[in-house]
Amino acid sequence: MTPIKSSIDLAMEKTEGLRLSDEERRVQRQKDAADLAAALILRWENEDLSQDDLLEELRSQEAAFPELRQLMLQQTIRRIGLQARSHVLLDVIRALLPDKARQMEGIIAAYRQAVESRKHALREQTRQELMQKGISGTAVEPNETGWQEWRSWAAQQEQAMQEELAALIE
Repeated sequence: MTPIKSSIDLAMEKTEGLRLSDEERRVQRQKDAADLAAALILRWENEDLSQDDLLEELRSQEAAFPELRQLMLQQTIRRIGLQARSHVLLDVIRALLPDKARQMEGIIAAYRQAVESRKHALREQTRQELMQKGISGTAVEPNETGWQEWRSWAAQQEQAMQEELAALIE
């Protein structure tokens, strides 16, 4: 009578000869590096890492993942938007690429200014149109951010900003 094998023993026997190809290993390694970069950025955003801890973690992982710094920069730029919270992500760039941080801040500020100017102009135009229709008062506050045209335009501006930022790190 043969001994009863556990599930893990059976699984190990069946997968004993299986090996990853070079391409599969390369893809898995890229995924691991991207996941690590995302995790470090998320820990930074959640304030679980100080700048020194982030840089130390990066130094300790760069031997295994030489592309980690570049991946972190790329992912950070993809996450930077026109919203106010981007200053936390800019701190990552200041830590990883201090010589480009001021230039990137200028680009972001210029795009934010353009968005705010357009938003203000659109709000005033809408108020004037409503006033011509006899609708006015202190409670009339147009919500331009709720319009599909606005969201589409703002998304285009954000994408253009991210592309301009990405060009600085390549």
